[in-house]
Amino acid sequence: MEGAWFYYKYRRFIKWLGLYLALAGPGIIVMVADNDAGGIITYAATGAKFGFGLIWLLVLLGPVAYVVQEMTVRLGAVTKRGHAEAIFDAFGSFWGWFSLIDLGILDFLTMVTEFIGMTAALNIFGVPPILTIIGVSILMLTIFMHGRYWTWEKIVLLFCVLNLIYIPAILLIHPNFSDVTKGLVPTIPISGFTGDFFFFFMANIGTTIAPWMIFFQQSSVVDKGMTEKDISFGKFDTAVGAFFTVVVAIACVILTGTLLFKPGGLDIDGAAQAAIAIMGGYPIVGFALSIGLFDAGLLGAICISLASSWAMGEVFGWAHSINNKVSEAPMFYAFYF
Repeated sequence: MEGAWFYYKYRRFIKWLGLYLALAGPGIIVMVADNDAGGIITYAATGAKFGFGLIWLLVLLGPVAYVVQEMTVRLGAVTKRGHAEAIFDAFGSFWGWFSLIDLGILDFLTMVTEFIGMTAALNIFGVPPILTIIGVSILMLTIFMHGRYWTWEKIVLLFCVLNLIYIPAILLIHPNFSDVTKGLVPTIPISGFTGDFFFFFMANIGTTIAPWMIFFQQSSVVDKGMTEKDISFGKFDTAVGAFFTVVVAIACVILTGTLLFKPGGLDIDGAAQAAIAIMGGYPIVGFALSIGLFDAGLLGAICISLASSWAMGEVFGWAHSINNKVSEAPMFYAFYF
């Protein structure tokens, strides 16, 4: 009887896992892409400036990101509308246009940041910025124009896996994990609540939630066709993504905090500068940091551009599904380009 019970539980788990893997994607993608180029730049500079002193803040921000994003799962699955369309329907055109214009401006500025990160990362290897911009644009269009949401999602999930490159890089530098655990305790640096501390404190909070994330995940849930019965899987998917978001952020801080932090703090402008500084003694780790920065920028650019395109399609009534071919949704694809 006991063997039969374990077999029954095993079969149920396999069935549940199969359903989850079929529905996984929106939560993991949006949360991992939250560690975009701007995020990695912030984490690298934070570690170099304060060591492990702000790890506790990153841990606290993980649940905050989850709470905000899991709401979009429920909104998308129940209303069958993207976030932009839902705002117009629920609050009228004034707040609808306000949110759409706000999204457009912030997405454009954030896209600039993503391309700055990608060009800086590949410039370390001698790739001219113009070639990076052209190459990335072609890659993004190639991924986007398959005409199948599932194909797009699986390709982007592969880039999400690459975002974890910071974790094995830690094993190469042998950080003092007892010091790392001390960073889990909320503390203020010995220097006190200075302007620098306040700046990095707010910068890390600012990397946690961005408007494009809310618009992206709700539209993604709708485009994927998730329904009310899939909400529990979507919430779990988002929780998994939030966990890896925090892990990657902490890993980046540990890398620069171990190799670059000095008493009094070291001024590092970003991940590219940190990668160059690290390559002298740890070339593989510096390589991992630069590749991670490029991947973070690419993930951010993919998701931000799609979030904007979905929102515009919802508001203007264009066909706006990745499942549509270019001929079926010309304005959607044109705006994405």
